[in-house]
Amino acid sequence: FTPAGGSVVVVTPTLSMLGAAGYVALCASSEAQRVLAKTAARSWGRHGLTVNVVALPVPSFADGWSCEGAGVPMADPTLALSEAALPPGTWTQDATGTIAFLAGDAGRAVTGATLCVDSGVVMA
Repeated sequence: FTPAGGSVVVVTPTLSMLGAAGYVALCASSEAQRVLAKTAARSWGRHGLTVNVVALPVPSFADGWSCEGAGVPMADPTLALSEAALPPGTWTQDATGTIAFLAGDAGRAVTGATLCVDSGVVMA
């Protein structure tokens, strides 16, 4: 670690925060990433390293997924467990801004957090 610290930003689907039938492996592995990030934040914070999670909607991950032959349904890019609270927008740009904030100097006091950038579908 450098004296100035550093930042780690993990990007994961919001689906793991609510669970979804047929997506056990995805939900479990994504939630494991969130817990790993929290553990790393506590472990490495004293060295000046921040570790956070940015959770994005499933469509940002669904393009090209295929689990054919494994008995797992293909990720549905329209899968949402609730309606978005905000009107459709540019969550991709919002996600890059959020990641830049967490990785930059302005985000130095934020660690161990999960920020959902999904227009208010998941309110954690």
